[in-house]
Amino acid sequence: MLDQQQSPKKRPRNSWALAIVIGTASILIGLAAIYAWVLVGPKNTESTTQTYEASISGIDIDIASGNIDVSTGDGDSVVVTRTQKWVGDEPPAVTEGVSAGKLELVGHGCGLRFLPIPCMTSYEVEIPESVAVTAQTSSGNITVDGRTGAQQLSSSSGNISSQGNDDQTAIAIDASSGNVKLDGGGDVTVDVSSGSIELDGVTGKADVETSSGDITGRNLAVESMSLHTGSGSQTMQFDEAGKIEADTGSGSLDFTFATAPHSVVAETGSGDAHLAVPGSEKYVVDASTGSGDETVDVSTDAGAKSKLDVSTGSGDVVIAKAP
Repeated sequence: MLDQQQSPKKRPRNSWALAIVIGTASILIGLAAIYAWVLVGPKNTESTTQTYEASISGIDIDIASGNIDVSTGDGDSVVVTRTQKWVGDEPPAVTEGVSAGKLELVGHGCGLRFLPIPCMTSYEVEIPESVAVTAQTSSGNITVDGRTGAQQLSSSSGNISSQGNDDQTAIAIDASSGNVKLDGGGDVTVDVSSGSIELDGVTGKADVETSSGDITGRNLAVESMSLHTGSGSQTMQFDEAGKIEADTGSGSLDFTFATAPHSVVAETGSGDAHLAVPGSEKYVVDASTGSGDETVDVSTDAGAKSKLDVSTGSGDVVIAKAP
């Protein structure tokens, strides 16, 4: 009789799964050990200052991680202070130089894509008035103070503040996660994914939006303004106003006008809507609510120049005389 050959035993599937888990855990533990070593290693800080005497019409700052602080000075030169913090032997790489009248400052990140090493490159820049500013950081705050030229400011994670602007300055702000404060400015665009927006003294045309957060404004004298919040309230005070369009999915609307606006279209899905307008004027009024009370305490006239269209899906609508 021939000997029957025994077939090799198959390893259970759960053994393979266990082996994979153990192997993956070992790799992760090894990477964590390396990363921990980096974190507890020596930490370095270095600051350098450089002055650019050449005529510069614009500045472009782009950093991976760090803060950006721009202010206007009295002279014609540009003063750049770079501050870096890192672990290990080498500071973060930077690219700096002037090209076609524009100063470019780039702060790169550290480490490999799958194993980033903590580091930061921050810039403090003093520029002449009217120099255009483009500033972007993936993680950090941006502050601009003074009468600069046009501004384009962007932060993926951090707050943005722009103050002391001329009423002719065009400003575009984009923040994925962070709060925005804007003082002055002409034509303005503000887009925030998650965070609040504060406006003061804005003129011209404005387009303002936040997916989640409140919008507040004061001392506004705008030709037109578009306001949108996915979830949040809007509280605005207008010295002068042309065409105003405002809506929120969930939140209250509270607008006060020192002079009669040309037109207002205000809508909230859920929340109260209050408008306070000069009592000396007459208005074309359309007020409605799906669930709530309607109160109109101003003079109405179908031929009036100022039109107020206010509605809410659930909440009270009040159109009253401004104090």
